[in-house]
Amino acid sequence: MTVEAAYGVLGLTERLRDLTQGQAAVAVEMGLMKRGGRRVSDGLLAGLTLLGPNYKRDFTASYTELRKQGTFSLG
Repeated sequence: MTVEAAYGVLGLTERLRDLTQGQAAVAVEMGLMKRGGRRVSDGLLAGLTLLGPNYKRDFTASYTELRKQGTFSLG
């Protein structure tokens, strides 16, 4: 899997972890907006899909590489 960049997202009123039932590996569709230099979600989401261990492993590897390269942003 080739990933060029990723962004951290904050929940505006609820933590994303709570919205995704505590699951770390999920695919969701949600609206995002920039507020105060950060990407935030208003908590409305659709299509929550839990991802299996292979996807989680691949995404974790991509996230780790992006952090090393400095291309993971919280802003």
